[in-house]
Amino acid sequence: MIKIVLTGIITAILVLILREQQKGISAVVLMAGSLAVLLFCMEYLETLLKLFEDISDMMQVDQIYIKILLKIIGIAYVCQFASEICQDLGSQTVGKQIEIAGKLSVLVVSIPVIQGLLDTMKELLAL
Repeated sequence: MIKIVLTGIITAILVLILREQQKGISAVVLMAGSLAVLLFCMEYLETLLKLFEDISDMMQVDQIYIKILLKIIGIAYVCQFASEICQDLGSQTVGKQIEIAGKLSVLVVSIPVIQGLLDTMKELLAL
């Protein structure tokens, strides 16, 4: 966790200093630092995956639902990451478009869950 915090602080300071003098380099430093923080966070992914697997086994949940949940979490994080980078670089419109694309992607990925829910409701109403 210390790597993440230090990388974030150093990146923020460098961007602040470079933004005044060299905007192009400032943008590259921002993206590189943000990507480094994101990659450092991947270390925690194995623990999270194990937790979801244990919960899935304990609750006897179909693995497809766990995979969908993980895809949704991934889409949300990647889109938020990209959107905030764009907004930091002054491209609010592009950032908002990325957010919309992420929301649509989440909706598309969740279609099997919605279909399963509708099938269950249909079965219950048929009783």
